[in-house]
Amino acid sequence: MFGAVTAGMIADQLKTQFDISLDKRKIHLEHPIRSLRDHEVELRLHADVVTKLKVRVESNTPVATPEAATAPQGKAEEQKTEKRGRRAEAAPEKSPAAEQKSRPARAEKPGKPEKPARK
Repeated sequence: MFGAVTAGMIADQLKTQFDISLDKRKIHLEHPIRSLRDHEVELRLHADVVTKLKVRVESNTPVATPEAATAPQGKAEEQKTEKRGRRAEAAPEKSPAAEQKSRPARAEKPGKPEKPARK
């Protein structure tokens, strides 16, 4: 969580979810809420009326699962690199001539006239 839940945000959610208008100054927070869980917030409605409100802070974005954990075990074995134990004969070798063929040759840009050299 990168932000914080403030008294104003709690008052806005009370209005949108439950149609309850409550001034944010009546919601007492010692510090803004910065963790995802249930919190008890003190409401000071009047000088003699103090109550508590349970506030659940949840993420609105789902937690991403790592792909390695969801991949089958057979795939993980195939993706090993040479440093991790893959056999050298299993990896195709490239010759220097093959590398030169795979690189495209640089061509001059058409339509640009050459500038004359200054003396």
